[in-house]
Amino acid sequence: MFGGIAVRGKLLVLASGGTEGLLRIVEFASGELRSNIVVPSVSGGRVEAGGLCLDEDGSLLLADGAACQIRRFSAFGSELAAIGLPPEKSQPRDRRGLPAQARGLAMDSHGRLWVSSGDRPRVHGLQVFSPKGQFLQSIPAFGARDRLYGPGYAVRIFGDRVWLADTGNQCLQQFRDDGSFFGYYELEKRCGAARQPIDLAPYAGGLAVLFLEPEPRVFALDREMERAEPLVLGGLQLPTGLANGPDGELLIADREGTRLRMFAQGECREIRLPLD
Repeated sequence: MFGGIAVRGKLLVLASGGTEGLLRIVEFASGELRSNIVVPSVSGGRVEAGGLCLDEDGSLLLADGAACQIRRFSAFGSELAAIGLPPEKSQPRDRRGLPAQARGLAMDSHGRLWVSSGDRPRVHGLQVFSPKGQFLQSIPAFGARDRLYGPGYAVRIFGDRVWLADTGNQCLQQFRDDGSFFGYYELEKRCGAARQPIDLAPYAGGLAVLFLEPEPRVFALDREMERAEPLVLGGLQLPTGLANGPDGELLIADREGTRLRMFAQGECREIRLPLD
């Protein structure tokens, strides 16, 4: 499944993929559609939309797994730049400096881009690039060079901590913003039968975590990361990401980034936006 969601200020962006991708920019409060940006495929393939970032200059960055690139677009839809090699040169490789099968994307307070690769276990499954695309560092899984990411899906930055939803290792890994390992949290002990964590977002002082198996669901972890309770146990169809709205609402990108749901007051409901 592919799709992404991001919020910056009052703007919401939903990304979907396919033979071509689509970035929808919406004014969250009014529901006004600001822009529809068509994302062409690279080398005649597909667009596998993943993580999204909105930069201060108004440009959008998209992790495109099929292209093995981080692609930057202007607010008017022009493609400005890309980080990574064409897919035929980078997809099979697991090496420093190549965002192969880029899936997760986050921008820190210094403008650096943290990129996770989400197709298979990798040593270099989480890497950092400068705002202009220069490779800076590869972050070791669990702080050890011989460990593999399982793979990692979403990468998120909350304050001075970087979080990775490690799908294969069934855990959340946490890093300091200098790349040093801080710790990890096994989810099987906390969330029971839930499997394949693919995204996370702040919620009620702790974290909300989106799982895919045995069916799509969202759990809430408390501030100490010790207790978990279910938030959303049904009704989701191919969800791909979480985000917080301008007032802290928990938003869910559903149907591979083509629909939006919001969890509030114990209820998960669809938000009608001009997306079609």
